[in-house]
Amino acid sequence: MRRLATVAALVGLLGSTALDAQAFRGAPRPHRSGISFALGPAASCGYDVATCNYFAAMTVQPDATRKGLLSTLVTCVEGAGLFTKLDALTIRAMHDSQAGLVNMISPSSNSTNSGMTFTVDRGYAGNGTNARILYTALVSSAAHYAAAGATMGVWYNANPSGATGLVGVASNTNSSIVWASGTSIAVRINGTTAVSPTTTGGHHYAGVRTDASTIRTFQNGSFLTSGTSADDSTSLTSQFAVGFGRGTYTSGQIAADYYGGILTDTDESNLHSCLNTYLSAIGAQ
Repeated sequence: MRRLATVAALVGLLGSTALDAQAFRGAPRPHRSGISFALGPAASCGYDVATCNYFAAMTVQPDATRKGLLSTLVTCVEGAGLFTKLDALTIRAMHDSQAGLVNMISPSSNSTNSGMTFTVDRGYAGNGTNARILYTALVSSAAHYAAAGATMGVWYNANPSGATGLVGVASNTNSSIVWASGTSIAVRINGTTAVSPTTTGGHHYAGVRTDASTIRTFQNGSFLTSGTSADDSTSLTSQFAVGFGRGTYTSGQIAADYYGGILTDTDESNLHSCLNTYLSAIGAQ
C-alpha cells in the first residue's frame, strides 16, 4: 500500500509539472531586463528598424523608388554614427507635406508647419513675413543639444531676399543661422556674438558650438572659420524653428534641417555626403 501511494504521488506531481510547463510555454516571457518588447514595423517593412520607424510615421507612404533612396539616406546617417549625436534631422524635400515634417532621428518628436509652402521634392518655402515651422519639443528636452555643446544646420534650395533667418530658436535671438547676403552668413549658437564667415554660394550651412567659448562654421560639409562667443543657456527654453531666426522670417526654401550635440569636422562632411546623395537624386539642389 505504501508503495502504491508513493507511485500515485509521483504521478500526480508529474502531471502537475507537465501542466505547469504547458502553461509556461503558452505564457508571455519577460525580457531579462524586465522591459517587454514586441516586433514593430521592422517585422514587415523590409528595411532596417530606423528606416521602418521613419516610414511608419508618414501618413502617405513613399513609392518604392523613394523608399530605396530614403533607406540609403537613413543607413548612411546611421553608419556615420549621427543617430547618437543628433536630436533631429528632418528632410523637408519629400513626396508629401506631412512626410516633410517627420523627424528621422526621433519620428515621435516632429514639427508643425505654420504658413510655409510645401513643394514636392523641394521642401518648405517661407513668405518672408510670418511663416515658419516649429519643432514640437523644447530644446531643453533634447538629449544632445546643450548650452556649451550644440550643432544646428540647414540646407536651402532657393536663396532668400535680404538678411533673413534660415533656422534658429522661436523666442530667442541667441541661436540662429541668418542669411546675411550672397557672400556671408551670421551664426549664433547659444550666444549673443555672431560668427560671420564669408561663403561661396553653397546650400548647406552649419554651426557647431564646441565648448563654452568657440563656434565653428561649415559650408557644404567643409570647415569655414571659427570665432569666439560666450555660451548662454537662454536659448534652451524655446523650440527650434525653421524658416525663422533672430526675429526674421525667410523667403527661401528649406530642403533639410537638423540640430543636436557637437558634430566633428568628419561628422559634418559625412552628413553633407548623405544629404547630397538623396537631394541630388530628387533634384533638390
